[in-house]
Amino acid sequence: MHNQSTFQWLARFGYAARGIVYVLVSGLALYSSVRGGGGGEPDSKSALQAVFEQPLGRIWLGLIAVGLLGFIAWRLTQALANADGHPGTLKGYGVRFGLLISGVVYSSLALYAASMALGIGHSSGSNGESELSAWLIEQPFGRYLLAGVGMAVVGAGIAQIIKGIRH
Repeated sequence: MHNQSTFQWLARFGYAARGIVYVLVSGLALYSSVRGGGGGEPDSKSALQAVFEQPLGRIWLGLIAVGLLGFIAWRLTQALANADGHPGTLKGYGVRFGLLISGVVYSSLALYAASMALGIGHSSGSNGESELSAWLIEQPFGRYLLAGVGMAVVGAGIAQIIKGIRH
């Protein structure tokens, strides 16, 4: 029973860390839309870079990395051990496959955060999220569209934090 409660705490911490990353990304997107220009790159890695540049940034990144590892462990448990009890149907296996992919995707973000926290080389490369944001901000009403996307991501982040705390 003690392991189960520890695992549940780790999963909650993981959902909270995931929510924090969502809020950071959306905050950067909102800031970019208000500031104008589109010079920023509002994506997960740039959000972590912004944390890194703050006082005690390495410590915060370490905590985020640990939280994301908890989230990944939970996603893998959901996918491989069917912790949520999805039925043995095509839809159930599809949901579990999606959970597995989610765990794999968040693994790269956790490794990035951990490498920054530990001072292991990191680079700021461009990716699809930043290119999409730059393209969007250049469109008519692009700032408003990007702000809307940012607010939607903030909402998703807050929902994930609440989910992590409650469950």
